[in-house]
Amino acid sequence: MNISRLHRVQTRIRAGKRRPSKALASIIAALLAGVSAHASVVVQNESNATHVWTLPVGTNLLAGATTLPAMAVVHEGSSSSWMTLTDGILGDAADKTASVTPNNGDSVMFSLDLSVNFNGYSLASFDTYCAWPDSGRDNQNFTIQYATVAAPGTFLTLATVNNQTGAPIISTHTNITDTTGTLAAGVGFIRFNFAGQENGYVGLREFIVLGNVRQCDPQCRE
Repeated sequence: MNISRLHRVQTRIRAGKRRPSKALASIIAALLAGVSAHASVVVQNESNATHVWTLPVGTNLLAGATTLPAMAVVHEGSSSSWMTLTDGILGDAADKTASVTPNNGDSVMFSLDLSVNFNGYSLASFDTYCAWPDSGRDNQNFTIQYATVAAPGTFLTLATVNNQTGAPIISTHTNITDTTGTLAAGVGFIRFNFAGQENGYVGLREFIVLGNVRQCDPQCRE
């Protein structure tokens, strides 16, 4: 986001007394979106020693999405499938097979289903869960990025998750929402970047993203 750049663009438009081109209008829209997209993001962390959580109700947009890379790194019998994170099953805290354990420095991109919903999705919330048999791998440390259908190669950072605990805690939950009700619109791709994780990797259990199909408007048809 660059407020000064936005100001210069608007000044040039006023000075020239002419209607901005569609390309210029798109730039202004993107900058305005950047001004408001992150200021109202709310990240809530919680933890417990029981690994008992009530999952949010709704269709997980990540379920059935294509992932890159296709497989996850395996540690101590953890799952090699990213789909373990979207199956709606937390599993018992002692069950390492219910975990996905990417290394620090790894990332994964979920390509959402655009075969029918080709305008992308409006994101409403993220809920992420992590657990391990002990308190040594239950923290959450990663950034969440997204790219829109209109700009699939440009990833914008939505939030940074930093959910830290200590013994006897063995499970964490992070919820991410926006005070406007919408975290981002027109989204086609979501990426998680893992860094600074506890002891090199942790037992990620579920990633749940709720939202709606984006309804096309005149701007998304341009």
